[in-house]
Amino acid sequence: MLKINEIYQGDCVERMKQLDNNSVDLVVTDPPFNYNKNYGKTSNDNLKEVEYLEWCKKWIVECYRILKNEGSIYIKIAHKYSYKISNILEQVGFIYQNQIIWKNVSCFPAKTRFATLYEVILFFTKSKDYYFDTYAETIPNKFRSWTPTRDAKLKGQMGDIWLDIKAIYTGTVKHPEVILKRDGSNKKAHPCQMPKGLSSRAIKFSTKEGDLVLDPFGGTGTTAVTCKELNRNFISFEINPEYIKIANRRLEQGSIRDWLKC
Repeated sequence: MLKINEIYQGDCVERMKQLDNNSVDLVVTDPPFNYNKNYGKTSNDNLKEVEYLEWCKKWIVECYRILKNEGSIYIKIAHKYSYKISNILEQVGFIYQNQIIWKNVSCFPAKTRFATLYEVILFFTKSKDYYFDTYAETIPNKFRSWTPTRDAKLKGQMGDIWLDIKAIYTGTVKHPEVILKRDGSNKKAHPCQMPKGLSSRAIKFSTKEGDLVLDPFGGTGTTAVTCKELNRNFISFEINPEYIKIANRRLEQGSIRDWLKC
């Protein structure tokens, strides 16, 4: 078993083989979308679809093995692949709970179809007996049914459409969490930096303090930093050593704002 609260460099499939069976409480991750993004020389984000899905199945199989029976997995994935990844999760043995729609401020335009304004977060569990804190966060119920008694039972329960968490953006006005490249440009250090609100929500609902969270695609350390803030333990894997440097510095400094001052 690897030491907890560490970020390890390397391929996540190989690294997960170093974890014991049934040792992790939650997996929260944002894998590459196969959209030909530049994650550095150590990563290939332009595979044939069949190769991409075969690769996804390899790390999903490992996630299933290392999760405890009461554990859960949240995968932020491109809408294009959401149903195919869902099929893989069910083939492996995971149980479907939700397909969460996250309203992303980015717009993927298209001339011959509707523009895409969202990403998908797949929420699956390893068994029917899983941990879930129903009211870890609450919101005003904006989606009323025709049954008042059913509305009363919701009590502000979080729904599966998340409109309140903004994507990480740059420009004249920058997202408060954004980490920029240190080359004087206005470009993000990581092309797909995940906002802490997404990892935080998954962690709050599906773990207790002291539980162990795994992020196989650690990026610049969003899940790790969130775990530290919420008193959870973590293990994170990342193939790009430059992203690991940023993630470790975030952990040392304690906040994005401290990082930006360095």
